[in-house]
Amino acid sequence: MTPADERITALLSKWAKSLDLHSRYTELTDDQYWLVQPWPEHQRPNRWIVDLAGQRLSELLRIFQSRVAAGDQSLAEALELMLFLTNLVGSQHVQRFIPMAEPEQERPIQSLTVRSAHAAVPPAGPASRPPTDASPGIQRPDSAPPAARPKQPTPAPAPRAAPRVEDPLAPPSPRAGAQSISREATPPTPAAPGVDAGSKPSPWPRSREDDVLRDAVRLLSWGREWHELPQAIARMSGRPDGATVREILKVHRAAIEQRVAEGAAST
Repeated sequence: MTPADERITALLSKWAKSLDLHSRYTELTDDQYWLVQPWPEHQRPNRWIVDLAGQRLSELLRIFQSRVAAGDQSLAEALELMLFLTNLVGSQHVQRFIPMAEPEQERPIQSLTVRSAHAAVPPAGPASRPPTDASPGIQRPDSAPPAARPKQPTPAPAPRAAPRVEDPLAPPSPRAGAQSISREATPPTPAAPGVDAGSKPSPWPRSREDDVLRDAVRLLSWGREWHELPQAIARMSGRPDGATVREILKVHRAAIEQRVAEGAAST
């Protein structure tokens, strides 16, 4: 028997022991199954899956033993190559498989009982009745009605502030007058040069924005189309990304077209 035959024989024997353990584990509950071995993440195999794997393993073991008895050394080498290629090429990240169960890793099944989170409450027995006094007309002390609890006094509601009545002839408060005067005295902020008064302030630095505008005017004068400008400018050194360039061009398109038209008229 060659070393390859010995390795395949040991592997098949290990698989057979694992399937025997899985056949026993099919009788366990879910809680006991997940504690009996240090399993990897997988789906618990059913009984028919374990039985099918055992049948196929018996057929493979019979074929392998017959080839080894006949002196065929190529089967073991072919099986080792198949195992190598399966792990290297054909393996997929699936959870539906029968994991390896080893007798050395098995935990005692008797210790796998999962205790309930709630302790069992003993059943309550019949309530014992107090002995009744035979003599009528005599009241027991423990049967006296409970004393009535004294009612706590209800707190009086807090007094509400009287509504403020303003005199229509009184002069306005100085705060309101100061606000109106400050609003009237504050002049409107002049718009930046090159930007329309109705447009929002630009979120980009002024130098970067000017570079993009000059690049756009130059490329348009060379015959480039509008849809080509963002990617062409973004590829230049020191320019923002394509999305930022596209936003700048969108905001200042009218000014760019006006500069291109003025340059064409001057030439």
